[in-house]
Amino acid sequence: MSELDAINESIEHSKRIVETADAVKRLQKNADFNIIFTDGYLRDYAADMVQSKALYGMQDDKSQAFIDRQITGIGALSYYLDMLLTTGVTAQNALESQEEEKDYLIREEV
Repeated sequence: MSELDAINESIEHSKRIVETADAVKRLQKNADFNIIFTDGYLRDYAADMVQSKALYGMQDDKSQAFIDRQITGIGALSYYLDMLLTTGVTAQNALESQEEEKDYLIREEV
């Protein structure tokens, strides 16, 4: 694989990451997404699960394990969305330098 092929592959990879981050941004602007996930799941359901930890009827091991798994799942989804946005910013920055490197390689080949 030539250096130009490698940089083209890197550019395509970075573009896919940026597209994914852009999709998350679009989701976050969507009212239905916010009702169901941002407000409903990541905020309200999370608060319900935290409060459930202290409920008298939820103190058995099985209930506590269920609640813990729910809280972990909420945190995992939140982390995943944040990670997609963060890697999108990183990929956008990398994309700019990759495009510059590609232009340089093309000029050098001429």
